[in-house]
Amino acid sequence: MYAAKPLFDRISELKSSGALPVRVTHNDTKAGNILFDRQSNKAVAVIDLDTVMPGVILSDFGDMVRTFVPDRREDAPGEVSTRPEMLRALLEGFHSSTSGFLNETEQELLVTGGAWITGEQALRFLTDWLAGDVYYKILHPEHNLLRSRNQISLFNALLKMNQL
Repeated sequence: MYAAKPLFDRISELKSSGALPVRVTHNDTKAGNILFDRQSNKAVAVIDLDTVMPGVILSDFGDMVRTFVPDRREDAPGEVSTRPEMLRALLEGFHSSTSGFLNETEQELLVTGGAWITGEQALRFLTDWLAGDVYYKILHPEHNLLRSRNQISLFNALLKMNQL
């Protein structure tokens, strides 16, 4: 995951400079934290609010990318493929609701936020596996290692998408 360091450094610099302003963020905007209406399939509520705190918008959009855009769950083995149509839908929906207040840097780096958060999550899963699986619940001894490998595969796929 050393390949992620330049991206992590860039995000850190942008945060320090204020180019990525601090906002109120959810910090866990995965698909499982959205409640949907059964009849309309429309999102009706965001849950798991214990993670709300100051942060940057790229983390919220990035976690949505991390959970909605891959073609498989985070603990599925194999190379991860991305679903570009899902990324386009996320970008369209997010821009339609946030274009009035996001700055230019935030708007330009939304997809980069997906790679950033995915790389961070890969390192968190790997660190937990190396530490003896003390943070994340696991189903088998190599669950966090599998998750880390999956997220590394997704990280690489998102970097390629971001270059298009």
